[in-house]
Amino acid sequence: MAHFREHVSSLIGKNIRLGRGGPDERKGTLVAVKDEFLTLLSEDKSLVHYPLHHLKSITELVNDEPNRIEDGVAETIAGLPSSLSELLSTYVGLKVQVYDHGPETAAGIVFSVGLDFVQLVTSPDEMVHYPFFHIRSVRLAKAKGKDGKDGKDSKDGKDGKDSKDGKDGKDGKDGKDSSGDRSRSDSSDRSRSDSSDRSRSDSGDRSRSDRS
Repeated sequence: MAHFREHVSSLIGKNIRLGRGGPDERKGTLVAVKDEFLTLLSEDKSLVHYPLHHLKSITELVNDEPNRIEDGVAETIAGLPSSLSELLSTYVGLKVQVYDHGPETAAGIVFSVGLDFVQLVTSPDEMVHYPFFHIRSVRLAKAKGKDGKDGKDSKDGKDGKDSKDGKDGKDGKDGKDSSGDRSRSDSSDRSRSDSSDRSRSDSGDRSRSDRS
């Protein structure tokens, strides 16, 4: 295994594929090879750690462009410990995901780490105990930043603001104008009625004067 590890270290910085197909196949840029695990930088910029004892084959993807390593990720890579136990100890109190797929996949808070096992709190009622030998991969659990962003966009209030302006502005003005039109119409009707009454009164007075 030591010679194999040294050989794999020569592939650091290149894109590789773990496995030859099937659900366990994984691709990424090899960024670290330690005593007990290697680390890939995936396309979503996550660091995924794979214990060496579970690797069946490694394929170099010569035509693939390596994933770009950000400054913060580079610092994390430089600080990776050598053993799986030490790695998981740095995650105590953090949420991790064990396995990438299948029924044994679990995400939980690292509660404690032993010499050859890890304890994850996966719910208020459950604590899962994983022996290192059966861990195929481990990574920090993904944050739900995309859902929060979508929710934020839906709350920007732009549409609601326009709707409010329409209600309080245009509709309100139209209401005022309509009320004013009715008021002027009523005044005009009363004026015509008064003029008609005065006209009939004057005609009656002239008629009586002529008969006299």
